[in-house]
Amino acid sequence: MYPSGDIMRRIKKSKFLSKGEIEMKKLLIFLLLISLALPLMATGQKEQKGTKAGPITLKVMSTYNKASQGVDARVDAWYQMQKEMKAAYPDVKFDFEYIPHDAYQDKIQILAAANELPDLFELKGSWTKKFVSNNRVMPLNEIFDSDPAWAKSFKKGVFTNFTIDGKIYAANVQGGGSTHVIFYNTNILAKAGYNTVPRTYEEFKKMIKAIRAIGYTPISLGDKSNWVAESCYLSTIGNRMTGVEWTNSITNRTGASFTNPQFIKALGVLQELAKIGAFNPDMNSLEYTQQRVPYYNGKAAMFVEGGWAVNHVIKNAKPDVLAATHLIDFPKIKGQIGPDNLNTGGTSGWGIAINSSVANQPEKKKLAFEIIKRFVSMKNAIKLAEQGRIPSMKVTKFDTSRLKRLNKEYLAYMDKFIPAPTYDLVWDPAVIETLNSGLQMLLIQKITPKALAEKVEQQYKRAGK
Repeated sequence: MYPSGDIMRRIKKSKFLSKGEIEMKKLLIFLLLISLALPLMATGQKEQKGTKAGPITLKVMSTYNKASQGVDARVDAWYQMQKEMKAAYPDVKFDFEYIPHDAYQDKIQILAAANELPDLFELKGSWTKKFVSNNRVMPLNEIFDSDPAWAKSFKKGVFTNFTIDGKIYAANVQGGGSTHVIFYNTNILAKAGYNTVPRTYEEFKKMIKAIRAIGYTPISLGDKSNWVAESCYLSTIGNRMTGVEWTNSITNRTGASFTNPQFIKALGVLQELAKIGAFNPDMNSLEYTQQRVPYYNGKAAMFVEGGWAVNHVIKNAKPDVLAATHLIDFPKIKGQIGPDNLNTGGTSGWGIAINSSVANQPEKKKLAFEIIKRFVSMKNAIKLAEQGRIPSMKVTKFDTSRLKRLNKEYLAYMDKFIPAPTYDLVWDPAVIETLNSGLQMLLIQKITPKALAEKVEQQYKRAGK
């Protein structure tokens, strides 16, 4: 562990955080330094006495919340793996730490900047290039090469977001579900005079106004952590407006610009929805899990999230709301370039990665490999499929009787789509931070679509230097 002053110097010199990001994260860094200093103070005396090294300690950090056991098969698999590892290696000290999703994104990048990453951690797809170029993660090809049968069990392209020059840097048991699903209540829609969600944007706006007129929130939105509006709305709307080729060009820096008129129009769609009253006024004050509550209770006609929310609706919605819930995607927008069935998803967005320092520690590396193999297994992939989730492995046989109606509807929903990249899984984190915080301002009419596009373009150029 490094002294706090050294960590701050490392962060300032690091390529992980731009100057603007460092300014935004000062408080988080300060709090993190305190948390890093406490264990150092507690163990300092022992180190000074020259005590012998104790048993192997393996530090693992993830966003898998124990509270989601029984609802999320990934979480069930994660904690089962922990039990198995602790039972198989009683002399190893396993330090499994859970960090809430939104706080995790800041903490892991600060730890990376300070070169203080845990031995295993969750890697976001858009971080891969930076983590690899700064030697923070090790390739996992050795695991794949040592077990050809296991390697062949994965779907083609499922680890695209973690692959650079043929080397895979993270793996996950979940494959590419959708980050864009409209959950809607047919009972509320019927009261407003609609049988389903209209398939054109112009008619969709009319329905929004009709729902608002009868006293319901048309779409419950929680964008406090500033990723829902981008990941669950704009990524699909934007890809359809610009076409996937534009998105890929931005990602690969081959000439596209954020000031593209089609992208500005996509931003305009979100602002227009907010302007006509589609969302709750406190949308920037609610977390994404809180946006579901008005829907569960029959106060909101719709909410938009990813496929991960399906089982939460099944578990938590009032019975009459659940019975009336169906799934659909955003309607066609006049002038869009991409096809109507373009939807974000199709590849793993997050995966388990191993700290590059573990590569030179044979015992730790063996344990790290085993953690990944136990977690990312066919047994767990089958459990995901039986829960209506999209596994990374090619599951051909599973017990379909365990699927609920909404699970089956989600699987059918996924079958008809052409996958498109989710922006925050492929674009530079500094660009995403500028875009996502700007979307919050866009939704409350504090910035125009054109001005936001120009602001993002400026950050994009800075990040490319």
